[in-house]
Amino acid sequence: MFLAFLGTPLLLAGLSAMPARRVVAGSSAAFRTASTTGAALQIVAHEDDDLLFQSPDLLHDIRAGRDVRTVFVTTGDAAKGRAYWSSRERGSLAAYAQMAGVPNGWTVSDAGVAGASIRMLTLSGAPQVSLVFMRLPDGNRRGTGMIRYNHESLMRLWNGSISSI
Repeated sequence: MFLAFLGTPLLLAGLSAMPARRVVAGSSAAFRTASTTGAALQIVAHEDDDLLFQSPDLLHDIRAGRDVRTVFVTTGDAAKGRAYWSSRERGSLAAYAQMAGVPNGWTVSDAGVAGASIRMLTLSGAPQVSLVFMRLPDGNRRGTGMIRYNHESLMRLWNGSISSI
């Protein structure tokens, strides 16, 4: 399929095209201007890993008006199914809106990876903030994969015991 090795998700999620923006105090249109405040990219296994392991830097980056993109590689569902992982995604969306101090409204687009449907959501009230949900199978604590996902996992892909996910 589309994932040949662990480093590929960076390119697949369109991460090289994060536009630079400048924040001007008191301006709601500050994120659409033409200068640079920097950018931050987090790549984490599951929803909430960013909040646990990237704080308070993540909060500071968002509040400083930097371009912030977080890529969630797996569903993080522990084989509990769609209801569980979708609630974790909704929690992440709410947390980022709260950090940005704007309503929890998002626009949905595709990350632009040929042959794969990968959701990218952009925070409407702070368009410099985006989240990418790759939704790869959760591999369990040992990386051996779970029955629910035919034992697919990033660890098995990495060590060559499977050729694709």
